[in-house]
Amino acid sequence: MFGALKQAYKSGSFSTTGVFAPGFDNSFKDEKVQGGEAGFKARLLDGRLMANAAAYYYVYDDMQVGANSFDERGTLAMRVLNAASSEIYGIEMDAAYVVDAVEGLTLRAALNWNEAEFDEFESGLCWGGQRIQDGCDQLYDARSRLYKAQDISGGDLLRAPEWSGNVGIDYERPLANGMTLVVGVSTTYSDDYYTSITLRDDMVQRSYFKHSASIALRGPDDGWMAELIGNNLGNEIVTGNCIHGNYQDGGPVFPTVVTGASFRGPAGVDELLCLPDRGRAVWMRLTLRPSVLTKK
Repeated sequence: MFGALKQAYKSGSFSTTGVFAPGFDNSFKDEKVQGGEAGFKARLLDGRLMANAAAYYYVYDDMQVGANSFDERGTLAMRVLNAASSEIYGIEMDAAYVVDAVEGLTLRAALNWNEAEFDEFESGLCWGGQRIQDGCDQLYDARSRLYKAQDISGGDLLRAPEWSGNVGIDYERPLANGMTLVVGVSTTYSDDYYTSITLRDDMVQRSYFKHSASIALRGPDDGWMAELIGNNLGNEIVTGNCIHGNYQDGGPVFPTVVTGASFRGPAGVDELLCLPDRGRAVWMRLTLRPSVLTKK
């Protein structure tokens, strides 16, 4: 059994956007986190089963996030602020089992349940074309007569799926001349998660599975290893980061979208630009240990 109480911080700094003028404070404070975790680590069935589990709970204060604000001159700017707080808690567990009936076979699995939400974030960025009735109803700008922020308190944090996990099989079989065949297969799962802090409904990476496999030949005394490795064999295209902008309709006729009003302009809403993770990848790898190969 184990338990721990923890606290940490991320150093503050200053924002590189906005106004730089005498007397204007463009800095932001430290981000703080406090919490703890408790769980156990166990070896069972004569050491053939290894199991771990832990529950955790953390609270973040003065989170450093990109948010809209007015400076001392009344100019609106997006900069880093200590504008949010959040709560993160969950349970994670993993296990590995050496199958007694099949020599060299190991089964492994891991599972994580995670809840991660903003407790308070009243000055979140609006997405382009978001209307008042869509939630862009905070931080009224008297100059443009438009709202410039949304309250996303209670919304999910970025890239924080509720459920995630993986399962895998490892198998080793001795061969002639001191060599060993090594095979591995694994599958990773992720639940839905948001890819943009604006939390628009279509800025979500839907749940997915990724499959990987490898086969290797290991030489005597681990002197060398030749491997064939395949990752994301199903070629699942996923992303962890999307940005929004007026990419399609930008131009001299409709240069910008209308955001923070009760209507949408001719340019409509922002389109998404997402950065995908690597798709299917297959390669070979040769590893040599000269100290072993030259050993007499």
